[in-house]
Amino acid sequence: MAINFPTTLDTTANFPAAAAIVNTFLDGSGGGSANTVHSTLHGATDEAVVAIETKLGIGAGAPSAGKVLLGAAGGVSSWAALDNVVIGGVTPAAGTFTTGVFGGDVLQKTAAKAFASQDPTNTSVYHVGGQTTMTMTDNQTITITLSAINHCGIVIVGDNNDGKAAAFFCAYGSATITEISDVTNTWSVTDTDANPGMAIFKGANSDVVTIKNYMNTNRVITVNVCGPLLSATAPA
Repeated sequence: MAINFPTTLDTTANFPAAAAIVNTFLDGSGGGSANTVHSTLHGATDEAVVAIETKLGIGAGAPSAGKVLLGAAGGVSSWAALDNVVIGGVTPAAGTFTTGVFGGDVLQKTAAKAFASQDPTNTSVYHVGGQTTMTMTDNQTITITLSAINHCGIVIVGDNNDGKAAAFFCAYGSATITEISDVTNTWSVTDTDANPGMAIFKGANSDVVTIKNYMNTNRVITVNVCGPLLSATAPA
């Protein structure tokens, strides 16, 4: 008996004819239940095999370490490495799933599909995952505009100089920014020159958040926003 799978799907027609055993009973009774007819068993088995083949899909290839079975158009399937898995219409770069936890750009770098390393205006203000530093001279500001999709975000500011890092929650409807952590007591949540210090502030009914350097010296910082980010400006 020749089978077609996995080049093409088999059908019940190309399996061996069961007519020769139509009167053969598995229990030897010669006239028992229809469920004990040998040909009935083969017919049910043939249908199950065809259904399994259809579910798995056609196409050459064997499973190997680090690969998953992926379906494609026309009932074709193949074994592919995770790095080649298309998510949201985008194929991540090689190594995305194998370097650290995600380890890189999980989705395309566009505002609609941002997940990691999103840089909306090339100013080094990132969504989750950015590592690029910015130098702010004294009295310079950075403005961040949160997306109108949800009007809120958590701003995490890292400090490359001496660890004066902090985290804040900002929401459209309030001029009050909630301090989550400021272990060095360096930051003010109002536009206040703490002499020296850093400030983060916003107005009510506004998605614009401003960060300002009042340290009387240059600061090398990173800014990460947990939440959709519409735009950002470079230090100025």
